[in-house]
Amino acid sequence: MKNQELYGAWKKNDREVEISETFAGRVMNEIYAYEQRQSRVLLYIQRLVELAAGRPLVKTALVAAGALVGIVRIAFVVCLFLRT
Repeated sequence: MKNQELYGAWKKNDREVEISETFAGRVMNEIYAYEQRQSRVLLYIQRLVELAAGRPLVKTALVAAGALVGIVRIAFVVCLFLRT
């Protein structure tokens, strides 16, 4: 019962939060800036993909780098099992 009394007293108390006139504008500006930052990152990644897709030498280098990383990972696992 005590909780309900406290809640009723809180509800009756006219607590108004002062919000400035520019609050909604500032929030919307932050949202817009966030979306712009995200789109810049996506455009950067898209440019890298287009660069790699259009040049055979870049494709070959990416595949070779991936294969090298795979071989190194396999070597680490083999070394891990041979040590124990």
